[in-house]
Amino acid sequence: MNSAVYPEEVEHLSDLYGSPQRLQVQVETDPEFQRAFRASLRRRRAEVAFIIVRAEGRILVTTKTFYPKGVFRIPTGGVKPGEAVEEAMWRELAEETGLTPSEKPRFAAVIEYRMEGARDAVRFATYLFVVNAAEGEPHCSDPDEEICEYQELAPEDLRTLAHSLSNLGPSWRSWGVWRAVPHNIAATILTGEAPENAVHETEPPSET
Repeated sequence: MNSAVYPEEVEHLSDLYGSPQRLQVQVETDPEFQRAFRASLRRRRAEVAFIIVRAEGRILVTTKTFYPKGVFRIPTGGVKPGEAVEEAMWRELAEETGLTPSEKPRFAAVIEYRMEGARDAVRFATYLFVVNAAEGEPHCSDPDEEICEYQELAPEDLRTLAHSLSNLGPSWRSWGVWRAVPHNIAATILTGEAPENAVHETEPPSET
């Protein structure tokens, strides 16, 4: 079982924010990314991600000072060890966007990753939420995040964004392939159109 996903927590979130899709994804990673990702698990056990719907149905994306030029993605934030996903959701939404939802967020998906390296695998999970927040100007209250710009895209543009992420240069390739996954899922949720290489929904792992 993926230790980043606890059945009782998913059930609690489902009761409050709706039942999510459950998806399992395998990502091939290079050794450097694998080492860095494994090290990051000391400060996060999973992450929350946001499909933030703005005016006219456009979707908020961000970039950071150290990203390759032109690389944008939907906001995400780590779930700290011992922290509840719900707590992380509200904290990261405030820190990364400063926006107030106009209604309760919707729990859209749980994405369980198996990061395959040359010798072993690392497990991780993204808890994806849809947030309606048309009013207000986004801003970041945590300088450590290094968010330097916000943009808004049409929902169908998320597919193009996913394609761009999955085709970054060698030093960013593993990161980009991983980051492309929730964008493809978000595009499917918003448009109903599956990509050619769709991520298929699976049954949650057995609790035996």
